Amino acid sequence: MTDQIYLCATDLLLEKYYGESVGKLKEKAQFGVDLKDFSELPFCILKNRVGNNINNCFDEAGFLPKVYTTSATIQVNEFISFTGLAAAFSTRTSLHNLRGKIPEDLNIFPLYHMGKPLIEKINIIHHKDRYLCHYNQYFFQLILNYFQKLEKLPIEQLVSTGLKDYYTTQKNS
Repeated sequence: MTDQIYLCATDLLLEKYYGESVGKLKEKAQFGVDLKDFSELPFCILKNRVGNNINNCFDEAGFLPKVYTTSATIQVNEFISFTGLAAAFSTRTSLHNLRGKIPEDLNIFPLYHMGKPLIEKINIIHHKDRYLCHYNQYFFQLILNYFQKLEKLPIEQLVSTGLKDYYTTQKNS
């Protein structure tokens, strides 16, 4: 399964560093971020596997980020970005889990690396030669279904209504 990574920055933060050119910046980034366009911003940096992948994007953009803070968890960085102090990175799953708590002025831009969306792979691992009881099989299928629906849901709908409403509308259709 895959979990796409996004750059998150509030309007307040973008206006502070980019002034009147914010509209053009946001329009350009809505379908994929070129990090060099955001080089003036302070960033919350992740010190984990996701952060290592994001560092490749900084390398590709050709600049060292201005580090506001570092953390091993996405959640800490997300809440700092919600206040407008720094830009941060988040995954679809994490943003979905925060729905209802995300500020209205938060911009969520898809992060790209080498022309493709930057994703984190999520794996379920089990021993192939071991018996998998029916409730474990069912649990794995639930997880797969959840992530398949999460991957298809537009980010705007994902952070505002969540999958519960999506499942309800799909059942009723």
